[in-house]
Amino acid sequence: NDEEERVDRQVAEKEASDESKRLAKQEAKHRWENDIQNSRAAQIQRKQMIRQRERGEDAETAQFLGEWCKVLDKQEQEEI
Repeated sequence: NDEEERVDRQVAEKEASDESKRLAKQEAKHRWENDIQNSRAAQIQRKQMIRQRERGEDAETAQFLGEWCKVLDKQEQEEI
């Protein structure tokens, strides 16, 4: 009887220990997955901001070149 109780207690302790380890591992995996998702979202946001800034710079350059072409056309007309 005492031996059976001891074995049963050891089995229960082992099962509890295994469950605790499983839960800790599962929690670590969830944290890891969340970190990955946050990193991906931040990377996407950074790339979107860079593209937006580049589009703004391109528009600014296009506007400048358009105005510069007008100046050059005006100068060319004055030379004629």
